[in-house]
Amino acid sequence: MLLGFIATCTSANASTLTFDTGQANNQDLSLTFGSNLNADITGANIDNGATANIGLAWAPSPDVWEVHGATSFSSIGDGKVVQMDLNGGEPDPTITFNVDAGSRLRLNSLDIGQASDQTEPDYDWTLSISEVGGGQVYSHTTAALGASDTEDVTFNFVGKEGTDYVLKFDDGGADTVRGAIDNLSFNQLDGSNLIFNPGNDLALDSGEITGWEEIDGTNWTLRSASPSPEDGSAYFFAGAGATAELSQAINVSAYGGTIDLGIQQFDFSGYISSFLSGGDTSQIIVEYQDASGNVLDSYDSGAIYAPFDVGDAWDLLTDSRSAVSGTRQIEVRLLANRFTGTNNDGYFDSLSLTTITVPEPSSTALLGLGLSTMLLRRKRSR
Repeated sequence: MLLGFIATCTSANASTLTFDTGQANNQDLSLTFGSNLNADITGANIDNGATANIGLAWAPSPDVWEVHGATSFSSIGDGKVVQMDLNGGEPDPTITFNVDAGSRLRLNSLDIGQASDQTEPDYDWTLSISEVGGGQVYSHTTAALGASDTEDVTFNFVGKEGTDYVLKFDDGGADTVRGAIDNLSFNQLDGSNLIFNPGNDLALDSGEITGWEEIDGTNWTLRSASPSPEDGSAYFFAGAGATAELSQAINVSAYGGTIDLGIQQFDFSGYISSFLSGGDTSQIIVEYQDASGNVLDSYDSGAIYAPFDVGDAWDLLTDSRSAVSGTRQIEVRLLANRFTGTNNDGYFDSLSLTTITVPEPSSTALLGLGLSTMLLRRKRSR
């Protein structure tokens, strides 16, 4: 039933805005900076393909979002930042991500901090994400930040297909010129797969698997032979070590309303394999968590030995369920266990997490279904 989801591809097209624009200090940032990127520009880099289907709109204007490279901001990213100049009582700064049909926004992270010449009392920032024309779907409040303080805010937020979102920065009324951001990172995801880098086909990032976190073991890497990948050019391989776990957390707050109504279904699928001898196992756990990371529901494949020279080279695992009310994050966990040899030979490939709203049937529809069943039974009884 879920085989159709395997063919759905997730593009990892990524942009990071560094704001090293070459402009003079205190010049206004272009109100469309970073929009619809097809190639690197001064102050923004793309990786693994462009983000041509995501436009950006910065507000308010003018004299709020200002490029700055003074030494007072040196603790924030590389010190070449976009400053939030708010000493005139301006509205809270926002960035709107305008997403074309057929694409999704993945908002990854940014650095936010305060200049070293801050003399005002420490204050925090509340960063929120709201659906344009809809409600708030995410909120994070930083620690109280003082002079030279900075915080790396990680969102891991995946939006709905073709839906626009606005990121808002609320300083709680501090109304200063000391705050700034750097390294705003986002992705353009094509298709319906919510998992980023689902087949480990992206290049390693400083030796680490892009988009995933090592929970156990430090040798996770690419592998492309014995067996051949189920799809693409590579798959997930734990390397050496007796036990290993790789994890990706997906913020699904955008679906909170329908999740709490009990009508948001998530369909997971993924392939596992093992080396031809030794008994090393692969295991996939998909956890449905609340906003604090508490597990509300889960799928657990159990530890499976699936040697690639016996039967199919890759075994397909699937699970479908309606998310429990309160779910705001889904964590996909890959676990490999070694029983012999040096390498931990549990393998994973072609992971997919898709979602669909499944409305509850109305009482009228149920009545119609009941009448149809009665008529069918009467017809058969003759």
